Amino acid sequence: MRWEILVVVVGVALAAGAARAEAVRLADRVEFAKGAGETRAVREECGLQEMLPELVRQQAKEVELVSGTASGPRTLQLAIVEVHAPGGGPFSGPKSMTVEATLREDGRVRATARAHRATADPFGGTCDQLRKVARAIAADLGAWLESPEDAALGDR
Repeated sequence: MRWEILVVVVGVALAAGAARAEAVRLADRVEFAKGAGETRAVREECGLQEMLPELVRQQAKEVELVSGTASGPRTLQLAIVEVHAPGGGPFSGPKSMTVEATLREDGRVRATARAHRATADPFGGTCDQLRKVARAIAADLGAWLESPEDAALGDR
């Protein structure tokens, strides 16, 4: 009888672990939300829309990039909701970006996060500074995915 209980307990634990290990699917391109404030130069030259999902994948090994809209049991949706990046590199002041993340499991929202980072790096152009911000946001989101709950991440 004890062995049967042990087998059931181990089976339940393995099933729970397998569900947790299910890949989190993320679209390989993130969109700027309406009113995010990005300039045409940022949109066309910085590559943030493709870079951010790849950076998140590098930070969170359970993330799987997919072409088009992500679907499946576990999905992560990202949106760039705010960009402050006047041209002029370090001479035009700090650059910042805010990203909203929604983690869904079986179609239901499991957790949301809003990640904000800024930099006033005296070296590099506007895109270089935004890439630095994107790397920091990706690290924040990677850590958040380890124990997702509604959160404000980064500088705010």
